[in-house]
Amino acid sequence: MNEPFSSTPLSRVVSDAHPSENVKSSNFHILINTNHQYKNAESMKDGIRCLYKSLNLIFCDPSSLKEIIKINTEKRPGTTFETDIGRIITEISIEYAKSGLHAHALMQVTHLTFIHVNLPAINAKFISLYNGLHPVIPLKGAYIHVDHIRDNLGNVRDYIYKHIGGTRKIRMRRGWDYPDKQEIRAHIVITNMVNSFSQESSCAHDGTVPLRSPD
Repeated sequence: MNEPFSSTPLSRVVSDAHPSENVKSSNFHILINTNHQYKNAESMKDGIRCLYKSLNLIFCDPSSLKEIIKINTEKRPGTTFETDIGRIITEISIEYAKSGLHAHALMQVTHLTFIHVNLPAINAKFISLYNGLHPVIPLKGAYIHVDHIRDNLGNVRDYIYKHIGGTRKIRMRRGWDYPDKQEIRAHIVITNMVNSFSQESSCAHDGTVPLRSPD
């Protein structure tokens, strides 16, 4: 079995802020599935609320990201999350299918050292945050899978946005800069789920939604 949770980042460009070091980039496709099926639109709306807020709390909070992104201190002694992680940008799409209410996340990390994604930490953090929001149907467990994306990044982004109206231009960068100040951003969209039930539901959203929880 391969090791999808470990990264062997590619060297990109030499950073102006760190002239003696190669800036690295790693991309991770993270699937988070609640495994929940819903009998009506109102219960699904509650599930979307909890999933959205949980993802926001994980991918927009430096302390949460510090738990799930681990750096290799053996290869680079003295490194810390604050000094060796420069930028974390995550694009997330929430979907509903036969497999359940789930989300696809593409997390792009710019860093100076070797890193890996801690799958048990994501699992524990997600279940704790989700159930802490007092959902109508609590989580007994979740299916979470992480793939390290070494190429075809544009195809992964196309897949994440496959149910979103309109066309997104994929911009592939030749090099990666290292910011002077750590930057963490997340962009969450909710697909149109109006056809999941016979009646229309106010939980259907098309396109981009701001970084706040659904009503």
